[in-house]
Amino acid sequence: EESLVAVFWMDAKGHGLRANRATTQLLGYSNKELIDLDLSQVHQDLAEPQWGRLCELVESQGPQQLHVQLRHRDGHEIPVFVFITCLQYEGKNIYVGFASDESSQVTAERARRNSELLSRAAIGALSSRIAIIDRKGQMLATNRAWNSSITGAGEKPHAAVGNNYLDLLDRSHHAAANTIRTGLLSVIDGR
Repeated sequence: EESLVAVFWMDAKGHGLRANRATTQLLGYSNKELIDLDLSQVHQDLAEPQWGRLCELVESQGPQQLHVQLRHRDGHEIPVFVFITCLQYEGKNIYVGFASDESSQVTAERARRNSELLSRAAIGALSSRIAIIDRKGQMLATNRAWNSSITGAGEKPHAAVGNNYLDLLDRSHHAAANTIRTGLLSVIDGR
């Protein structure tokens, strides 16, 4: 009852049998209300036919892990990770789910993606030729100006991505190639 993880017990028809305090806090319902609810009221994609298929999967293949959206009492959706298993109790299958709220992870991932998109857009908009390389010199990304200079030389856009820029500098006949390589190695080594 004192678990920080939401734990709920359901029957084969998707009706609640029991829920712990963490489940009631997560979904905003009392334990009695959760027991009276149909599963589809908190997860519309798990109405009785889909719930039955999931139960069969758990019975035949063992516990299942799901990333789903559960509906809180006030209507907002909560991203959760659910681990569901099947137990025998008094000759009946009881399905036990363990759920953890993923809201903070989803928010952090969305912020990371947005930051990455903004960075790519900013780098892409610069007029200077820019290539992003890893610590070994592998080219991970290039901007529009870089791609335009390559396209003008008859190469495909993004043709440089995947190549090792340090190796390209080693083979280059450009007068500043060695200076550029030395400078890049200094930056990579943190000098």
